[in-house]
Amino acid sequence: MRRLRAISRGAMFALAAGATGSLAGAQDYAQRLPAGYPLPLFEWAVTTELASRIAYACDAHVLDRARVDVLLEQAVTGAFGNDAAYDAWRAESMSNADHLSVFELVRAEVAWRGTAQGFDLSDRAALCAFGDLQVAQGSPAGWLIGAGG
Repeated sequence: MRRLRAISRGAMFALAAGATGSLAGAQDYAQRLPAGYPLPLFEWAVTTELASRIAYACDAHVLDRARVDVLLEQAVTGAFGNDAAYDAWRAESMSNADHLSVFELVRAEVAWRGTAQGFDLSDRAALCAFGDLQVAQGSPAGWLIGAGG
């Protein structure tokens, strides 16, 4: 699974580098993803983006990259069942516009999840408080971040 680890790190940094975005109605992303884009991979990207933002902004939280890899492997298995099916999907070319739309949907979904629970994630203190809540609730993003720093 070394290949998956390389993919997860690259995707994690690409997502973490993205600017905060907001799309009205981002919660209906399943209907807005490019045709054939696996929902489990999108969920992994949203979870990783949220955890990455929290870990980057908040000294009390660190991103556990080994857990990011575990979630990615679960997402790939959930979406494809095996490495061969995943490799076939990866071999299909996706347009730059499709890649950008997925990244924008990820950012919008992260913002929506914060807003839905009363947090403005563009505010550092609110983002850190949301991180504390994620840990307390045992959410997937909370599982990816831990106390320390």
